[in-house]
Amino acid sequence: MDERSLTQNDALPRGEIPFDQHQKQWLLELRHSNADAFDALYRALSEPLLRYAWMLTRDEDMIYDIVQEAFLKLWHKRAELDPEQSIKAWLFRVVRNLAYKVHRTRRIRSEVALDRESPLRETPESNYMGQELDRLIQQWVSEMPPRRREVFQLSRVGCMSHQEIADVLAISGKTVNNHLVEGLRFLRGKLQAYGLNEYMP
Repeated sequence: MDERSLTQNDALPRGEIPFDQHQKQWLLELRHSNADAFDALYRALSEPLLRYAWMLTRDEDMIYDIVQEAFLKLWHKRAELDPEQSIKAWLFRVVRNLAYKVHRTRRIRSEVALDRESPLRETPESNYMGQELDRLIQQWVSEMPPRRREVFQLSRVGCMSHQEIADVLAISGKTVNNHLVEGLRFLRGKLQAYGLNEYMP
């Protein structure tokens, strides 16, 4: 694939990527096999997709294969994409389906060690309190009902809108909102019980 700098095309800015502002334009360019548009989408979405795949599989080696396959599917189906749809939601849905397919074929157990840190998270080693709080939140999120947990992860890790989450999970926006409200209420209760009121979300 062509490695041209995105600065050669003023329509495809480099650096900090305001994704929601440019995704429709990138998708239109991608439909015409524009490699720069594909590169821009990859740079904007690969890391949140890796984090999401990690949460679903807890397998550091597997997540890169899953995300790579998702982007390959995007490239192969580029001519069929609807510029009005959310490409972020489309890619998260593909990653979700691939991760579940791996679970089915390899019979991977979904139970994971709660104190295992994601290799993609940048946590200062000296900040013990931050690490401990992060560990507790991961534990509490794992205690949520499966659908609520997934909604919460897509919102907080994927930085997705209510409608994008609804598109990925095939549920209504109202259901997404209800899950987030209940999830936050649950976390606030846990933080209060541990005397961590100042960290209330």
